[in-house]
Amino acid sequence: MARLEDFIRLNVGGSVLTAKRSTLCQIKDSKLAAMFSQATENDLDRDKDNNIFLDLNPEYFGMILNYLRAKSISQRKFTVQFPKLRPEEVKPFSELAMQLGLEKEFSLDITKFTLRGKWITIRDNSAEHTGHNQGVGYALSDIHAEGIIRWQLRLKSIQSQMFIGVVKADTEPYDNRSYDMQGSYGWLLKVGKNDIGSAWNNGDEIYSLIADIKTGDTVELLLNSVSAKMSLAVSPVREFHMFLPNCEAGWRLHINLFQKHDLIQILSP
Repeated sequence: MARLEDFIRLNVGGSVLTAKRSTLCQIKDSKLAAMFSQATENDLDRDKDNNIFLDLNPEYFGMILNYLRAKSISQRKFTVQFPKLRPEEVKPFSELAMQLGLEKEFSLDITKFTLRGKWITIRDNSAEHTGHNQGVGYALSDIHAEGIIRWQLRLKSIQSQMFIGVVKADTEPYDNRSYDMQGSYGWLLKVGKNDIGSAWNNGDEIYSLIADIKTGDTVELLLNSVSAKMSLAVSPVREFHMFLPNCEAGWRLHINLFQKHDLIQILSP
């Protein structure tokens, strides 16, 4: 019978290492955890020394394993340092993380707002509406061309509604109300259980939704440019999904703020 305190010897792409089963199974519902469950472990390939063989990049797998080891002894979610990657390593590392079902664990870049429209003030990782009370304004981040990016966003102040999504990096906003332009993808979220928001795909409204957000909430936007899709989690039980076209130019985090004092902050990973 498999036990979480078991030690498992692995041959990862020719590199032999040892890990606790509890470390490998730490992220519940991941493909990595499923591989080392009692039901499926016997189906894994083995080398001549009876080590479990994984035909994966040993360097990137080692980064993931070290992260999981640190996470297992960490008392706080965000004290574990994420892998440091060179630009050319982002895509293959992201593909491996996705293959193991661990894409939600990794934020591969620190994002800052770099472009803004009328009425918006940006200070590195936050954007605030400081202008006319009813004027819509946009804030855009730096460009993310490859990999899997997770943005945790704190709604520090929201009066009625806010748009959260992405926009193609080669798209120039032609209006402060930029969520309905071509190249924009995301969700128009509204405060309260009775106000109906909407999903927008390439500037077109595609379905209605109830987000029930409020000041102080933290939402999570996951952009997976490897599989060309994104998701937005507004609560543990409410999550929205959308497929994206391929975009070689990359993507920017895209925010629309609608009223004075609306404020959103990108939380550091």
